[in-house]
Amino acid sequence: MHAKRILLVEDEREVANMLGIALRSEGYEVVIADTALRARLSLGSDGYDLVIADYRLPDGDGIDIADEAAGSGIKTLVVSAYLFQAPASRLEKHELLMKPARPQEIIDAVRGLVG
Repeated sequence: MHAKRILLVEDEREVANMLGIALRSEGYEVVIADTALRARLSLGSDGYDLVIADYRLPDGDGIDIADEAAGSGIKTLVVSAYLFQAPASRLEKHELLMKPARPQEIIDAVRGLVG
């Protein structure tokens, strides 16, 4: 069985590195994108089982990235301290997790989505 592939879209380097280490230690293959542009490029060229996207990115909106992924049949998790600022209609097709979230909370959410 192959490792589940996760695209982690997070612009805070320390958070991305910490989550990447935590998820890899659980056997997931993790690719990190720190901008919306890099996330889109990665989505277009690689197959993923899950996209974890921060809402606010320096060059765009993580919900747009999650929408693109969901449109391709990829499971999505939007993680942000600013979810309350997004219209509910934009969030309804994604799993949600408020920051600050402990790494174990994210691992548990990932397990629930992709095993």
